[in-house]
Amino acid sequence: MKSMKTKGYELSSSEKRYLHIQLDFICDLGYTSRLVSVLKMANLNPRQVSYDFVRVHYKTDLVRALKETYALCELLEKNITLWREMCIETWVEVIADEASKPRPSGVTRLNSILVYIKPGSGRRVYHKLIWHTNIEALREIILPESITRLCVQGRNTEINVEILKKICKCVETFIQYYT
Repeated sequence: MKSMKTKGYELSSSEKRYLHIQLDFICDLGYTSRLVSVLKMANLNPRQVSYDFVRVHYKTDLVRALKETYALCELLEKNITLWREMCIETWVEVIADEASKPRPSGVTRLNSILVYIKPGSGRRVYHKLIWHTNIEALREIILPESITRLCVQGRNTEINVEILKKICKCVETFIQYYT
């Protein structure tokens, strides 16, 4: 049985694991409906919260996550002109196969990325990607959820496209650790 060790907690291959990516978009007037159309055509389920705000909560099995994340990143890059700002949260939901298994919490480093491990309800544990790098000193306190959220500018500039590519690479590294 394949397993991974994460800060005193062993992930076994029999556990269920799902990747979640939540994207929040702020759009200029006239671009919101275009973005919703593009997201729907990509088989995503966007929710238009207001005239300038769209939310997508994407959930997939970790087996398919890497391939689908590549496609999502290409879609975001191709349509970067449709949104003014995008915020991203990424996490892996682990559902333990045993109810009595200890549920860890805290911050751990997985290669080049930081992960906030947070117990959920029942047998769930959430492994949330941390986007900020100065968190190491905060290991022993409850961390604000804002550390797991990153916002970037849209528009089709070379800098913004490069930032988006770095975000996608970080998400891919995160997924590879859990698959």
